[in-house]
Amino acid sequence: MLKYKTFGIFCLISIAIGISSIILAIQFYPNYSWTENSISDLGVSHPSAIIFNTGFIIAGVFLALYSLGEIYYSEDIIERILYSILMIAGFLFSSIGFIPENIVPLHGYLAILLYFDLGIFFIFAAIYYINKKALRMGFLALIAFLFGLFVWLIPWKEIGVTGVAIPEVLSVLIGIIWLLIKAFDVIQS
Repeated sequence: MLKYKTFGIFCLISIAIGISSIILAIQFYPNYSWTENSISDLGVSHPSAIIFNTGFIIAGVFLALYSLGEIYYSEDIIERILYSILMIAGFLFSSIGFIPENIVPLHGYLAILLYFDLGIFFIFAAIYYINKKALRMGFLALIAFLFGLFVWLIPWKEIGVTGVAIPEVLSVLIGIIWLLIKAFDVIQS
């Protein structure tokens, strides 16, 4: 098996590829609008689709590999279950690249499952890490969960945002920060 630190690098690769694929795909999508589109629109029919879909597939694989490392190296059954939930998120992340938005309604169900799975992961991570006295990771996971939930409760259409790209990105922002910190903790261990 690979060294534990390697799995932290996998987490960083996942984040870098996921974010880069969105930024790069937007460059190839004429008239993309943060206020009128969803992130998944980048994966349909424009030249951006290859970049976006490939990036999401690879990012999801690396997130699943990172989770596998956490599962493998943990001796705590609860922690193994926790990172199994994150591994599912990795598979769902990849599935969004494999099954673009124009495959209705399956893509939508997978995207909703991804956000739901991440919510479950972060609320359980908050409970787990707070219980283990790892308060920084526990409280940040709680903030990731609450902020992600709060973002979806904002009446976006009332403020002129008809698409879901903004809430999609904002809802995972703190979670990404949590994963970055966790990845660096793993690399430095």
